[in-house]
Amino acid sequence: MERRKAEVNMKRMTVIAILFGAMLAVGVRSANAGTIQATVVNLISYGQVDVSLDSGATWARDYAGNIMMKRTGGTSAIELLPDPVNFVTFCIEPREGISLGQSYTWEVEPLSQGTTSIGGMGSAKAELVRELIGREYSTWGSALSNLRAAAMQIAIWEIVEENSGSLNVQNGNMRFRNGSIATMLDVAQSMLDALDGTGPKPRYLYALTNPTQQDIFGMAIPNGVPDMETPEPATFAMFGVGLLLLGAFRRRKQTT
Repeated sequence: MERRKAEVNMKRMTVIAILFGAMLAVGVRSANAGTIQATVVNLISYGQVDVSLDSGATWARDYAGNIMMKRTGGTSAIELLPDPVNFVTFCIEPREGISLGQSYTWEVEPLSQGTTSIGGMGSAKAELVRELIGREYSTWGSALSNLRAAAMQIAIWEIVEENSGSLNVQNGNMRFRNGSIATMLDVAQSMLDALDGTGPKPRYLYALTNPTQQDIFGMAIPNGVPDMETPEPATFAMFGVGLLLLGAFRRRKQTT
């Protein structure tokens, strides 16, 4: 009877530990929520390319490159690189647009929740984007050539929009042609081909989402607020805290 009672208490405390860890992890994530208001300053470095999101049935000319923003307000404590006011972004959603000189308000989200025309990006695609940035632009905010900025944007679009199961810039539902810079598509494809899960992955990438305007993403200052894109380690850490409390409770029971 006593053994059965002890087992029930153990299970109860384990559930409490799990819930405790989960609640603290949610607290870490919610601390990063909020908005960022910013003005679109300019395209920093870019090229132009024809883009098709329907397997080549229709094409549209688009700018591919990185964008400089100037923060003007918002409730989020996150500071994006290269400095708290001016920050660099890439586009997530090519079907929507933003205009130079215009100001917008974005919700700060985990990178995996950046929306696309085929739904949310999801964790698997977010991991590929993280590796792409880790391999190709770990010094976020530093100068990029027009070729590399355009190729990176093409690679990002290919990752988040492709649903054929293969990352090929000239095949699948997401296709590109007629790059304005020689070798643009070749460089983008080489970036995609290098993604094998072993590359470095920055921990501080955030999606900035807006239901009617182009979604973008940027990198936070490393010594700023905790990263939202890797909630699992935080969850495990908080679960560990819960287990420590459980162990302390058990030791106390044994000594009484």
